[in-house]
Amino acid sequence: MNQLRTFSAGGGFFGVVSALLVGVLAGCQGPGSTERPLTAQQQRSMQQCAVQCMRTADADIRRINEALASTEQAAKAVEADNAALAQRQIDKAQATLLLVRKTLTNMQQQLPCANVACPMSGQPIDATTVPAERSRMHKGVKVGFGEGADLEVWERLSDAEKEEKILGVVPEGVSSNLFSYTR
Repeated sequence: MNQLRTFSAGGGFFGVVSALLVGVLAGCQGPGSTERPLTAQQQRSMQQCAVQCMRTADADIRRINEALASTEQAAKAVEADNAALAQRQIDKAQATLLLVRKTLTNMQQQLPCANVACPMSGQPIDATTVPAERSRMHKGVKVGFGEGADLEVWERLSDAEKEEKILGVVPEGVSSNLFSYTR
């Protein structure tokens, strides 16, 4: 049975960042590599990226806590029948959460794609340079597509069909510091 798993201790984005950092420190294989260890420069570059991601995640946690505090203040303002203060606090929380979403999206876009070929056409891709408009997330996996791929068709596929296509463009023996594929 085909299986798609992410290595993530805590799950979600923070688990992926943790897996990236652990993988880099262990000298893991790079995306799209086959039994080729990362060079020292690649390890340094990935480690710097992981450290930056962790700093950004730490800042986003602080921002989320600020947004939570604003919602608590808004609730108190509603209880005190102060609609203007409640609205200001809600607007503040919303602006903060939009900023967090933007930074998480930017970090997500910097991650390499897990596949080495387009799942729609089979055309080879460079997993590290696929532009954001030609990538999609699927169950925590960033999937890259070749030029001319019909992403509307991709969006209509079932999860099982997407996973089958992803597995079809990840050759045997290819490992990634973020994902493991088994057939």
